[in-house]
Amino acid sequence: MAKVNIFVDGTQIEAEEGQNVLRAALAAGIYIPHLCSHPDLESRGGCKLCVVNVEGMEGAQTSCTTIVKEGMKITTKGARLEQIRRVAMELMLAGHPHDCTSCKMYLKCELQAMMQVTNAVAGRMREVTKTTTRINTNNPLNVREMERCIACGRCIRVCKDVRGVGVYQLNKTN
Repeated sequence: MAKVNIFVDGTQIEAEEGQNVLRAALAAGIYIPHLCSHPDLESRGGCKLCVVNVEGMEGAQTSCTTIVKEGMKITTKGARLEQIRRVAMELMLAGHPHDCTSCKMYLKCELQAMMQVTNAVAGRMREVTKTTTRINTNNPLNVREMERCIACGRCIRVCKDVRGVGVYQLNKTN
């Protein structure tokens, strides 16, 4: 596959032609926050955590949907990008319970890591007591705590597009 040279935060890296900026940066050891992206899924930029600035393009771009081009200059840090990431994370957390420390994934949770990376405040999270959090254990292969869903859609897409099953859907209420 053909290679192109791009610059990420001033560092020149080689990327595969047709690759998105997020995958190119990660492959080069440059971290860009992301949550909805998955190597087996088509990128859609839904979480808005992977935003970057690209020289010559107006506004922040989602790195998972931006394809590399020869000589492209990308910035992954900056006050505006941090603000976009923080607000996006806080909006995802709006329906999430505030009791993260009682979660079985405590300290191994991608969501908690993103909260720290984005400096998101937990103030938007809702209070939930242990008696209101119900865990669905009907299927021993898939334990679901619906109160913890952030509606990113990644599990639904993996089920449908990777596993080929498509048994989940996200029902949004108005």
